[in-house]
Amino acid sequence: MAYLPVAGLPVVGALDSTVNGVGSDGVVASPAFGALLGQYAPTGAYQYLPAGAAVVVAPVVVTPVVAAPMYMMAPPPPPSMLLSQQSSGLEPSVDPVWTHEVKDGKATINLGDKYTITADEKDGTWTVRNNQTGHVTKIHGDPHVDADGDGKDDFDFKKDMTFQLDDGTKITVNNVDYGNGETISSKLTITNGHNAMVVEGLGDDKDGKNNLRVTQSNAGMTLDELTPDGAQAIHESGQGWVDGAGGVVNQASIDAGEQGRAPGSYQSASATPATATPVFFVPPPPPPLAMVPLAVAQAPAPSSQPAPSSQPAPVWSHEVKDGKATINLGDKYTITADEKDGTWTVRNNQTGHVSRIHGDPHVDANGDGKDDFDFKKGMTFQLDDGTKITVDTVDYGKGKTISSKLTITNGDNAMVVEGLGDDKDGKNNLKVTQSNAGRTLDQLTSDGAQTIHETTQGWVDNSGRKVTQAVINHNENPDAPPDFKTMMHESMFQRIFHRHAQPA
Repeated sequence: MAYLPVAGLPVVGALDSTVNGVGSDGVVASPAFGALLGQYAPTGAYQYLPAGAAVVVAPVVVTPVVAAPMYMMAPPPPPSMLLSQQSSGLEPSVDPVWTHEVKDGKATINLGDKYTITADEKDGTWTVRNNQTGHVTKIHGDPHVDADGDGKDDFDFKKDMTFQLDDGTKITVNNVDYGNGETISSKLTITNGHNAMVVEGLGDDKDGKNNLRVTQSNAGMTLDELTPDGAQAIHESGQGWVDGAGGVVNQASIDAGEQGRAPGSYQSASATPATATPVFFVPPPPPPLAMVPLAVAQAPAPSSQPAPSSQPAPVWSHEVKDGKATINLGDKYTITADEKDGTWTVRNNQTGHVSRIHGDPHVDANGDGKDDFDFKKGMTFQLDDGTKITVDTVDYGKGKTISSKLTITNGDNAMVVEGLGDDKDGKNNLKVTQSNAGRTLDQLTSDGAQTIHETTQGWVDNSGRKVTQAVINHNENPDAPPDFKTMMHESMFQRIFHRHAQPA
């Protein structure tokens, strides 16, 4: 028979060795299951299930009033899964900031502070360095693997496969034909959490020539699900690699993996063997208010909280090569940046609105090839979807400035473009840093002298006025007397334009 919970106590049952059914006098509960139940109450709440030893749960004599539904759970999960479940309610940590740079057919990728990956299109060479342990792995040619950085090749592989780093980062390598039955690394898909990098054109001239590129995005989880691990996955361990069974990777294990005989999951290899014993569990009722943490008890009612958006955040991605950057803010906006002349453009792919900022800095606000206004001080361009682009300037000489840095944020998404200012903030140093710290970065970044807002084919200020040179000048120098000459010139131009625009 099943027993109803009292004060949140669980009901545990198993097939008794002598009775073909649930033991009526209690059953043995495994320590792993006792640990799982620890999610529902503080340690000590279940006096019949002490962690670390198997015990018998005696039935509680009660008079049932309402029959509680009974659930059948799978066998107790391995301890590693229990730890994951117990920590799942904690505040998630911010993903480490990944960055990359591509120049002259070579790429440098930083996965936070812990790992550095380099890739060279020549000979399909790429290396992985663990900056904490000093472990270096080099993959080159067709493809040979020096697994411990001693200068000697330890094994080769032909089929696609995955290298899983110590922090959980997955590097899946896809190969292309190299001739004579050999292959060469062509593409790397690197994911961990939201972070993602895709390296393409790595395979010398076997997948195109002089076309090495890196695309970075915040779609790591989705990309990981969509990317097969290949013939096998090996796992970083100390100064080398182990296979799915924890054995040191050698040529024999690689060959076995490529023949479909790879060992099982390395992560679960040491897990507690599962038992076929079924476990019946009635979820405990909610704890009384007195047991609810103070912070939870005092939280506002759900109805007073703003409803989270049902729309997923757009996937932002970027690519940097030879002093030029291309940034995609989802499907709606594309930003390009060129270190030469501090030029950057913003294109609304839905409306066709293009703005070009260049030089000291001039702004062509509607893409007609004519400059509409200049600015000197840092300011913010706010796009139609709420994205903020804050531009910081540096001295350009003769009282002029030039765009040097762009801080782009929307929700958790963030991009920072630096080294944009020609040679006025360093030479050949354009870089883009992408992270999921957009909200924090937005709070820490001043909007500058003013914020202007995108309209269909132009920009308006906070008052809804079309942005003109007079508006820019006033916001940059609010205490200065009005520039009547500029105002009269703009007013005359607008009257002439308006008159010619009238229908006949």
